[in-house]
Amino acid sequence: MIELQRNHCENHIPPSHVMNAFLFSISKNFK
Repeated sequence: MIELQRNHCENHIPPSHVMNAFLFSISKNFK
C-alpha cells in the first residue's frame, strides 16, 4: 500500500515540473 502510494505521488509531482520546463523551452523558442 505504502509503496503504491509513494509511487503514485512520485508519478504525480514531477509532471508539473516537466510541463513547466517544456512550456518554458517552447516560449523561449517562440521568442
